[in-house]
Amino acid sequence: MTKFMRILVGLAIAAAVLPVQAGSVQAQSPRTWVSSTGNDANTCGRTAPCKTFNGALAKTAPGGEITCVGPGDYGSGSTVNITKSIAISCEAGTALAPGSAGLTAITVNVGAADKVYLRGLDIEGAGTGNIGIVFSGAGALHVDKCLIRGFNSGIEFANGAAAALYVADSVIADGGVHGINIAPIGAAANVTLDRVQLTNNQDGIVANSGGGPVTVTITESNASRHSGRGFAAVSQGGPVLMQISRTTASQNIVGVQATGAQAQVNPWQIACVAERHGRPERKWQQAVFLPE
Repeated sequence: MTKFMRILVGLAIAAAVLPVQAGSVQAQSPRTWVSSTGNDANTCGRTAPCKTFNGALAKTAPGGEITCVGPGDYGSGSTVNITKSIAISCEAGTALAPGSAGLTAITVNVGAADKVYLRGLDIEGAGTGNIGIVFSGAGALHVDKCLIRGFNSGIEFANGAAAALYVADSVIADGGVHGINIAPIGAAANVTLDRVQLTNNQDGIVANSGGGPVTVTITESNASRHSGRGFAAVSQGGPVLMQISRTTASQNIVGVQATGAQAQVNPWQIACVAERHGRPERKWQQAVFLPE
């Protein structure tokens, strides 16, 4: 074969390969959909939705969004694994059931620049699920308008690098151990809870530092009916600051606890209900809790 012919053959092979490569890139869309009647072999477009979140994640570009067409079990018995910036945005009432005992529903393990948004999910553990959401790695996780129930732990925050967790307008209930467990692995953690209801777990929220600083800000939330602690800051080598504002702790064995020399809960505003002119009035009393 002459040199000229070899060049022509090489160009022909390159031309044949390029469309395949372009097609694999185009397979990831900035917007995808899932439906209970969908199929993961589909494109995940609006008229050809996928069946599961994992199926849609494979076809959604980093920074993109997955939307639910309607209610459904979008876990289908498997853990949903998130490894890139993504938004999963669904109407409240959409179910994500783990489907088998001991399963974690969602894992989030992303890089420092990544952001993950979970909105409008009903994450159901049926009393046998392991963890609702595990957040490791780094970056930021936003949990908004979600119901997490029936797991051993609702949310486990075990970041290995500096990371932030934001939970708003959500309910975490009926857990075997923790509603929210913050236990970074030698890294800094920032947690913000706004209008979060923690109910009937063993502990509501526990922030435990083994090295890096942990800061938790809780506003207009509630921890009630726990067989252990409502709010707990635990220092095991690193500083923990838990700031609680306009929040209620009721019917817990221990309402608020700070354990360890570097643990601090400060300040705390306690909700009290009194009657005035026949109408209930909410009053707030400020207190400071020092380490045990």
